[in-house]
Amino acid sequence: MKLLGFGDSLTAGYHSNGLNFHPYAIRLAELMQCQVDHIGMSGATLTEMVRAVDQSRNYDVCDRDWPGLRHQLRSAQLEGCPYTHVAILGGTNDMCQDATVSCNILESIQQLHNLVWEYGAQTFAMTIPQLGAEAFSPHVATKRTDVNRGIRRLAEESLGRATFVDIDEAVPHAPLDEPAVERHRLWESDGLHMSPQGYNRIADAIFRAASNLPKS
Repeated sequence: MKLLGFGDSLTAGYHSNGLNFHPYAIRLAELMQCQVDHIGMSGATLTEMVRAVDQSRNYDVCDRDWPGLRHQLRSAQLEGCPYTHVAILGGTNDMCQDATVSCNILESIQQLHNLVWEYGAQTFAMTIPQLGAEAFSPHVATKRTDVNRGIRRLAEESLGRATFVDIDEAVPHAPLDEPAVERHRLWESDGLHMSPQGYNRIADAIFRAASNLPKS
């Protein structure tokens, strides 16, 4: 098994205001006992990820460069070590854009999964976790809930090519009436990015899902 984590800053493991990174790929590699690479385009929307699939270098808001998804998949295939699974986690940066509607977000997510399937790999379809902004913007919560339902449906209708992973459930925001120390154990104070412990929770969730896959 060889895995690739693909997404935005939550895949990059952004924390401490971008001064440090703790990608979930580190813990996932330990749990899976296999190679786990990652592409984490901090600040990127799903539309930008789709547009960049063929590029060899894409600079994100932290000035880190990443290959596009198709470029990475093709390179691994040409090297004779293709990926067997790709975990796709994106959409957080689309949530607060009023012009971006749920159907457009889901269309981009579907395009990314379709691309991976073309290369013979399976996918992990991962939900968008809660945003701190939802406490003040109920329409963001409604949009995210709609998209997460669509992600579940994508996995259910994938004919076994995608496995659903509920990151929203795995890394919950504590209610605002709970002590701040509990909220900040898994989440940064910006309400958008996770702490290293939170990113480890993502790895744990993927590992549980992978453990239930049929053995090849």
